[in-house]
Amino acid sequence: LYNNESNIMKDEFLKVVKYLAEHGELIKAYHYLVNPPSIIDNDNDVLNYLAEIKKRLDDLAEIQTYGTVGGKFNAGFVDPEDVSSLVGFQHLRKKLIELDLKKVLDVGCYTGWMGRALSEDGIAVHGIDIHPIIIQMAAYAAVGTRATFQFLSGQKVGFVYPKKFDAVVMFDVLEHCFYPNALIKSINKTVRDGGWVFINLPHPEAEHISNDKPLNEHEHLYSFSEKRLNELFGKYKNFKLEVLNNEQGNINWFVSYAL
Repeated sequence: LYNNESNIMKDEFLKVVKYLAEHGELIKAYHYLVNPPSIIDNDNDVLNYLAEIKKRLDDLAEIQTYGTVGGKFNAGFVDPEDVSSLVGFQHLRKKLIELDLKKVLDVGCYTGWMGRALSEDGIAVHGIDIHPIIIQMAAYAAVGTRATFQFLSGQKVGFVYPKKFDAVVMFDVLEHCFYPNALIKSINKTVRDGGWVFINLPHPEAEHISNDKPLNEHEHLYSFSEKRLNELFGKYKNFKLEVLNNEQGNINWFVSYAL
C-alpha cells in the first residue's frame, strides 16, 4: 500500500513540475523539486529530474554571465523578417513617437534590429546585451545609423548610466532573468525624471501552449500573471497593463509606466 501511494504521489508530482518547466516556469519547477513531499524525497525519478532541471539552469546562468554554453559561443545572428509585422514593436514605436522619446535604452537587444529600425524615426537607441560576439555583429550591422551597442548586463546598467535615457525598452527579456526585481531596479535608475519604461513579455496563456521543444531548449525562468505584474509595477506613475495579440496568434503583455 505504501509503495502504491508513493508511486501515485510521484507521478502526480512529476506531472506538475514537468508542466512548470515546459511552460515558462523553470525556477518554480526547481523550487518544487528541491522541496518534494517527504514520501518521495529520495525517489530516483524525482532526483534525476531535479538533476536535469539544475543542468538547464546552470547552462542558462552561464549564457547570462558569459554568453556561452559549455564554454562555447553561439553566434547565431537572425533578424525578424519584417519588423512592420511585429505587433509589439509597432505598438512601442507609436508610443515613443507620441511621447517624443528620443534617447532609448534597449535591454537585451540581441541583433540590434530594434535600434536600427527606430533610427529611421530619429530615435537614438543604445542596445546592451551579454553576448560579446552578437553585440559586436550588431554594432557592425548598425554602422551609419543612430544605434549604438555595448556589452553590458541589465543588472549593471543602472550604475553605469544613471538618469541618462528618456525611455527603457525590454522585449522578451524579463522572463529570462534569474532575479527580475534586481533588473527592474537597475533599469529604473537609467531613466531620467519623467521618462518611461516599456516591457513586452509572454502572457501565461501563451506559455501554456508553448511546449513544442525539449527541456534543453526551454529558456523562460518565470511566467508573469496579471497579479504578479501589478505587484511589480502597479506602484509606478501612469502604469498600464495591456494585452496584445501578436503576429503569431499568441497574446503578450505590454507594460508601460513613467518614473
